[in-house]
Amino acid sequence: MDYTLKNKEVKNATFFAEVEIPKKQIEKFREKAVEELSKKVEVPGFRKGKAPKEVILKNLSERQILEETAKQAVTNIILDIIKKEKLELFGEPSVEPIEISFDKPWRLKVRIPLKPKITLPDYKKIVEKVKGEAKASQIWTPGKTKNEREEKMQKDILLNKILNQILKETKIELSEVIVDQEVKRRLAGLIEDVRKAGLTLEDYLKARNTDIETLKERYKKEVLDTYKLELVLEEIANKENIQVNDSDLQKALKIDKEKLAQNKQLQYYWAAVLRKQKTLEFLLSL
Repeated sequence: MDYTLKNKEVKNATFFAEVEIPKKQIEKFREKAVEELSKKVEVPGFRKGKAPKEVILKNLSERQILEETAKQAVTNIILDIIKKEKLELFGEPSVEPIEISFDKPWRLKVRIPLKPKITLPDYKKIVEKVKGEAKASQIWTPGKTKNEREEKMQKDILLNKILNQILKETKIELSEVIVDQEVKRRLAGLIEDVRKAGLTLEDYLKARNTDIETLKERYKKEVLDTYKLELVLEEIANKENIQVNDSDLQKALKIDKEKLAQNKQLQYYWAAVLRKQKTLEFLLSL
């Protein structure tokens, strides 16, 4: 595959580069695009996908061909960059066109989110310190509470204090690409919900006495906090070799081994949930 990378840089868990694709390579992607589009286009007098190329081209707009060509180029080149640069992808790459035209080489700006870099504090010392402070202030002493509800409430308070302190002292590099994409998704979801309610985004913001930039900042903080917590718990689980086995899943889901094996998606989801729960229990047990 023929393309050139310029201004390569890895910063803040993101791979940055400009990609230049020569016209000959673009023509190859264009041919592939026409081939893919021909499978979908319906031409009167021909079975779907069976019309001659020249007839198909007359039934395709330049915009359709350009969009499919861009899709072919971006997909193949991003995968090639990840492989050649030995990148640990974490999320969806971002591609911004600089110059796209069939009569010139293409120029693209790419940002590829990489696996976050995380540096944990001494979480065992943090737990010890927070527990000591909790006992001193009588927030929670095991076995000294009046009932199960009060016990759970006080354990939750203690756990939140532990997590907040660990998060405060954790250093993390998370790609802005991931944060930007998640903020956009949340905004899109909000706009759709507001539209279904018969309002505009302006109406919604006015009713809540806020503006779009404040909303974006709030979403950004929520996204960062969510990712940071997930990554911290995963890192602790890795360090402590906390695992979830089939018997854990069967017990939690109340299903037998055969049914569990039939649903891999369910298995992966609950394995992640249970591993997180085990990690939280581990921190409380320190």
